[in-house]
Amino acid sequence: GLTPTSAAAATSEVVKMKAPDKPRAAVSAHGKLRGGELGAKAKALVAQIYQHPDDRALRAVHADQLLEDQHVWGELISLQLADPKRNAAQIEQIFKQHARDIVGDIANVAARDSITIVDGFPHTVECAQSKTFTSADERHTAAIAPQWATVRTVRLTGMMTGTFIRELLHNPASANLTKIEDGNWNEIKPQLVRADAGAPWQVVGADCGRVLDGLPDAELARIPAPAKPALVEELVKARARRVKQLAAKPKAKAKPKR
Repeated sequence: GLTPTSAAAATSEVVKMKAPDKPRAAVSAHGKLRGGELGAKAKALVAQIYQHPDDRALRAVHADQLLEDQHVWGELISLQLADPKRNAAQIEQIFKQHARDIVGDIANVAARDSITIVDGFPHTVECAQSKTFTSADERHTAAIAPQWATVRTVRLTGMMTGTFIRELLHNPASANLTKIEDGNWNEIKPQLVRADAGAPWQVVGADCGRVLDGLPDAELARIPAPAKPALVEELVKARARRVKQLAAKPKAKAKPKR
C-alpha cells in the first residue's frame, strides 16, 4: 500500500510507490489523461526544474502545462503539491501506471517499492537490481539518466557494480545528492553525507571503498582532512600514478597513408 513518510529536505510529505510495467490512460477531473512523450513546453520546464530542483513554484507551473497537454504527470504533481496524504490513493494509482514517464531509465535499476516521490519527482532511490536482472546497457542508461537531478538520497545494495556507481557519481545530474548509502541486502548504511548540494562529502561509513572509488577526482580531493580516512589518500595517490603512467606511455605512431 501507499505509505506517506517525511523527508528532511522537502517541504511536503513523501510517498513510496511501486514502479509499473506499462503505462495506461487515466481519467480525472481534467478528463482523459495520457502518459508518454512530453510536449516541447513541458520538456523545457523539466529542464528548468532539473537546474532548480528546490523550486516548488516551478513544479506547479510544470503541472499546469502538463494538464494543458492532457498529460497524467501533471495530475500527480498537482495532487502531491495539494495534499499527498489525502490524495495518496490517486497518487499511487497514477505512479503505478506511469512511473517511467516520471523517473525515466532510473526504473531500470530501482526496486519496485523503493522510489520515493516528492512533489511529482524522484527524491530517494534504492538501486537494488543486480546484473542478473538488468543488462549492462540498461544499467548504463540508468546511471546517466537526467532524472537524478532531483534525487537527494541514493541507496546501493552490494549487487550494484562498481561501473554503475562510478557512472552515476560522474553524472552531472547527481550533483544534488546529499546522502549515499551502501551495503548488502539486509543492511544498508550511510557512507557519504553532506549538508547540501555542492558541499564537500563527509565520510561516515567504515567500509566505503567502492563509493569513494566512484567519486570524481575533484569531489574526492574536497573531503575535509580531519574526516579523510587513509583510504581516500591511497585512492588519490593511485589515481595520480595512473595519470602519470598514461602521460609517460609512448604514443603509437600513425601509419603512413599509401
